Amino acid sequence: MSGPTEEQVAMTYAVMRAGGTQVTLAGALGVSARTIRNWLDEERGYANGPAFRAAYARAKAELHQDLVGCITAAAPSDWKAAAWMLERRYSESYAHSVKLQVQEQIHEGLRALRDELGEEMSAKVLRVISEASGANAPRTH
Repeated sequence: MSGPTEEQVAMTYAVMRAGGTQVTLAGALGVSARTIRNWLDEERGYANGPAFRAAYARAKAELHQDLVGCITAAAPSDWKAAAWMLERRYSESYAHSVKLQVQEQIHEGLRALRDELGEEMSAKVLRVISEASGANAPRTH
């Protein structure tokens, strides 16, 4: 199999700069997603491979910069944009810790329910709650 043509390298930049994925890029270039992955593999040594990888990486980096810039620009007047940025940029402080705290509280509540009612009765209670809410019943272990 041959590597990407110069035209495909140019199209790669345009597609990825517009927010394309490897799958959309493959469709635009008329190749399979596997071919795209192969062309991105430095060890395969395809002709135009370095130019392809550079166009792919540059387009993704520029798009990334633009999108972060949009969120940053919106943050002073839209708290949701600021919160989104904090959750993703500083997830150790803003995203995961809250999720983990909630999970820990749920597990503590399930253990207390099991300890108070016993395994069989707590399983029945959880099943009734689950059916009423349309959710899957959590395990009490």
